[in-house]
Amino acid sequence: MALYPECDFCLCELADDVIHEDETGEFIHLRISEEKTNLSDDRKKTIQNEFKRFMNLFNLREDAFNLVKRFLVEGEIAFENIINAEKPELGIIGVKYLPTEYYQSILNSENGKE
Repeated sequence: MALYPECDFCLCELADDVIHEDETGEFIHLRISEEKTNLSDDRKKTIQNEFKRFMNLFNLREDAFNLVKRFLVEGEIAFENIINAEKPELGIIGVKYLPTEYYQSILNSENGKE
């Protein structure tokens, strides 16, 4: 359906409507509810910093529109975590988008079955 210009236009409009910047230039915020959590200020700051790192890993500032549109077209999005085998303590250092045509082979790579 996305190959038809009219449908593609609608998908682009929907994807564009999902992303809005506020007065500070941010378009995604992590809000930690004060009523529902007993987190210290240090823990809240750590969580906010990890969220910013997450945003940078997925390059959401530049790729948000394309990711939303791809999700609207395909109905799912998958990423592969990139970890440095020599320094696993660094955790996830990057992510790589996986096209939908690779899902089946990745799921079946170990046992050949679903």
